[in-house]
Amino acid sequence: MSRTRAAKLDPRRFGSVDRNVIQALPRELGIHRVIDQAAKWVESPDAVTKRAGLNLLGVLALDHPAAFAPLLVAIPIAVADPRVTVRRALARALSGHADQRVRPGLAQLTSDDDASVRVLAAAGLPLTCVDDEAGQREVAALLQQMLDDPDDEVRDWATFALGVQVDIDTPEVREALARKLTDGRQNTAGEATVALARRRDPRTAAVLLNALKDPNVGNLYVEAAAYLADKRLLPLLVELKAQDWQSTNEPRPHLLDEAIAACRTGVPRRN
Repeated sequence: MSRTRAAKLDPRRFGSVDRNVIQALPRELGIHRVIDQAAKWVESPDAVTKRAGLNLLGVLALDHPAAFAPLLVAIPIAVADPRVTVRRALARALSGHADQRVRPGLAQLTSDDDASVRVLAAAGLPLTCVDDEAGQREVAALLQQMLDDPDDEVRDWATFALGVQVDIDTPEVREALARKLTDGRQNTAGEATVALARRRDPRTAAVLLNALKDPNVGNLYVEAAAYLADKRLLPLLVELKAQDWQSTNEPRPHLLDEAIAACRTGVPRRN
């Protein structure tokens, strides 16, 4: 291999995930050569090299099935690594795959010591159970456990994932989400409100009747109103419109118009 070609497979180039650079490698060097090198890097004792291998395999496996097997082989190696940078790279590598085979690895990472790893696990789990009822139940159980995580961002992602991305509606899931309606992190409480409103849970009406009185109410509560489609919310939404909420507070201004239409007609916003 020439020096130029060898330089393209220097692990120091892949400390972060640049998909454009990684996706170009198979055209330049050949897919099997790149996969073989990445698999070897994963077994390296050096954290930088191991992380580079995981970054490569995670991206390559999205387009090249041949990269998926070595990615699965890497899971027990990286999960057990004491260095958080390696475990974080694994979580990122697994979290983009809509494949149930990565679910056990992500499940292990839901209890990782590092919050950033747990966030990636929560974000990745719903993709592993699309059109898989049994898988959705398994993922829902994992996410329910994460709702009580001590880290604000983990709870936020877990609430969003369970409430919006996982299509499970059971009394247990509703009760778990209802506990988050008063979460200390406002965004998490808002995600829980959206999740329950999507399920037309009547407990969200009282929450929204109070939250929508605030002219600076967050967009999640307006979105929840569109899902609940409760006519009692209409005066509050119209008042937000009059107060120009859309131009002063909201990067998604269409939500208010959708909520007004839904509450006026009683027809909820579609999921």
